[in-house]
Amino acid sequence: MSAVDLAQRIAAERPDFELIAMADVGLPHWRLRVRCEVLARQPISPIEQFVLRAVKLGVNERSDLTIMLGLDDVVLDAAVVNMLGSEWVESAGEDALKLTDKGAEVDTAAVRERSEERVIPFEYDGLLRLPTLLDLPLEPAQLAAVGAREIPPHPVKRPDAVELRERIRAVERLVRSLGDARDRDLDVLAIKEVVRRERVYRPATAVLLRARRGRDLQVTFIVDDHVSVEHEQAFAHAGLISRLGVARGVRSRRGLTGLLREATRERHGAAREAQVRDAIESCRREHAQAVDKAVGERAEAALRKAYRKLRDLDVRVVECHEHAPLVEVAIRAARERLSIVTPRITDGVLDRDTLRSLRKLLDRGAELRIGYGIGRDPTAGIDPSTREELEAIRRDYPNLRIAHLGAPKHSALIRDDQFAIITNFPLLAYRGDPKRALSDERGWLLAAPDLVREQSAQLEREWERATLRWTAAAR
Repeated sequence: MSAVDLAQRIAAERPDFELIAMADVGLPHWRLRVRCEVLARQPISPIEQFVLRAVKLGVNERSDLTIMLGLDDVVLDAAVVNMLGSEWVESAGEDALKLTDKGAEVDTAAVRERSEERVIPFEYDGLLRLPTLLDLPLEPAQLAAVGAREIPPHPVKRPDAVELRERIRAVERLVRSLGDARDRDLDVLAIKEVVRRERVYRPATAVLLRARRGRDLQVTFIVDDHVSVEHEQAFAHAGLISRLGVARGVRSRRGLTGLLREATRERHGAAREAQVRDAIESCRREHAQAVDKAVGERAEAALRKAYRKLRDLDVRVVECHEHAPLVEVAIRAARERLSIVTPRITDGVLDRDTLRSLRKLLDRGAELRIGYGIGRDPTAGIDPSTREELEAIRRDYPNLRIAHLGAPKHSALIRDDQFAIITNFPLLAYRGDPKRALSDERGWLLAAPDLVREQSAQLEREWERATLRWTAAAR
């Protein structure tokens, strides 16, 4: 199940909360190498087992053992010396052996126990404060490269031998799972020291929910395709929500409604949209749970019909997880013009595949306009590599316009006369920006032709004003 599907399920299971934002994060871990004293158990050799059983049966003379077991002197002497050193047998005269209590236990279990030191590698969760194993943890540089936000550990202190001794049984379970069949019964007797520790991160998706009534916020995490309630609880208990990077007005409900003019808001049928979305969710569940093929086909047909009803609404809410696919569809399907305004542009969104799609759009003869800005500096709102790529494309295509618009308050997208989006979602910076402040990242989709034309005209006026203002300022 994808992160989006899981986020929707979380929202459905918490009807008193609404999903308002999602972001890539790195959960804090340490990669450790820990020196431990362990009690290892290994099967004894067949020769040792035969000697123990022979002595137990009373065949304890060296000459008798040689004849009974068919062993030469060198092999028998080596086995006896090893067993004497392990205190499994003891001397009972000049040429005789006696089984000890420890030897009797070894004979019964057919395993040897040996205390030894090992340096054991594993990861340590900085929120749960537990040892764990990660398949592909991210180094700090890798986390920065993908633009994911770092979740701080709590407490911030690095794990040491004292803390690990309190988790010795958890370490023992981990060591048993790490090793082969011989280590499944291994005991960790002591944690000696932490030989090495390095910061690493576990990729995850943070899901931000806001109470429908009141000002409460909840943050949960999707880790390895499942919802981690443990990390949610540890995060909440540590009071780390302020460290996640939430916008100042995230608790306010005005951020969404304030995006539309009053006349446009009046075209929004909230009850009708809620009814359609409930039908979509019901059809999704029925389709997912269908065992019979005919039932699944009927549910799929009903789901398509419900989505058509959603698309037919003049004005509807765009959920935070809907923006990325809508941007992709707009780039791939625009025929005449596509306008995108976004405060930030990152190379995490305008990657090679997306830039290739933009070139195809321009090859079709469509007009593409991209506006951005977070202040007076025209270089501050766009990644340098992305700026170079767009400038290179602009030299090849006169139908591409790129403009620094100062500091647009929200994002917008208009595709032909099909639809317009006005949103708080960073349309071209939802990946690759570790400093992105989460807020209510939902928006509005306008599908009525008159509303699309009106929004296009308004965007044109704002574009021209901002272009003139910031061009003059640059002089």
